Amino acid sequence: MAKSIVAELRARVKALAKEYDGVLKPDETICSDNTKTGSSLNFPHITCRPTSVCSDVCYGAMPGKPITWTNSLKKYLRVYRYFLEAPPDEVADRIHREYVRRKMTFLRWNGVGDLFPESAAVVGQMAKRHPEDTLLIVTRKPEMVSLIPRDVQNMYLMFSLDGSKESPVRRADALRRRHPRMYFSFLRRRPDEDTMGARIVFNAQQSKKVLPYDDFVTVCPVDADRIPVKGACATCRRCFRPDVLDGSKHDPTRMER
Repeated sequence: MAKSIVAELRARVKALAKEYDGVLKPDETICSDNTKTGSSLNFPHITCRPTSVCSDVCYGAMPGKPITWTNSLKKYLRVYRYFLEAPPDEVADRIHREYVRRKMTFLRWNGVGDLFPESAAVVGQMAKRHPEDTLLIVTRKPEMVSLIPRDVQNMYLMFSLDGSKESPVRRADALRRRHPRMYFSFLRRRPDEDTMGARIVFNAQQSKKVLPYDDFVTVCPVDADRIPVKGACATCRRCFRPDVLDGSKHDPTRMER
């Protein structure tokens, strides 16, 4: 059986990590450029615990894309090692300085990769030390929800679901942890999929044109062909505004049209 694109990339990253010992330099940027979000904080795919669906369609694992080039993978490894080794407050202050220098209005965490204990600790420090910075954090790991401080006000925790058999189990586990800043998104591949009350729906790129994308309330406007990809998140901001947090069930009266 052929490996998924994520499995192949994870194997490649593991092999690269054994032979590459680079570390983040003091004057090196910690964030990466991202067409859709402007900037993002990326980690290697070895931090992920992918579902069967995202293993097949992950945009961050598409062969030949700049996001999978060796130099990009090395950057993610350097950032990852920095998080593992540096004190969380030091990492938080460094991210904040870059946030200010780049004139960000938000920062997407895990453009590639997922949360791990050390990165969750940095989130806590950023909430404490830099409450003016807006963080959009994406995860598929229920156990990470418990590691994020519950009193943060500058963070939006998007828990990603899809049509895999693992997703309902992960959703239930995440709900048991009941984080006040958490909400659900859904990666849709088929028109008939139950999106499980997700506040935001993303259409898989491979099948975007055959999926429902005229729902202005839940579907990402890029997937609805209403705004261009470049700078889309700064234009839309739907994933990190207060009304996305009003519960895991979608209520169209609570979202702006």
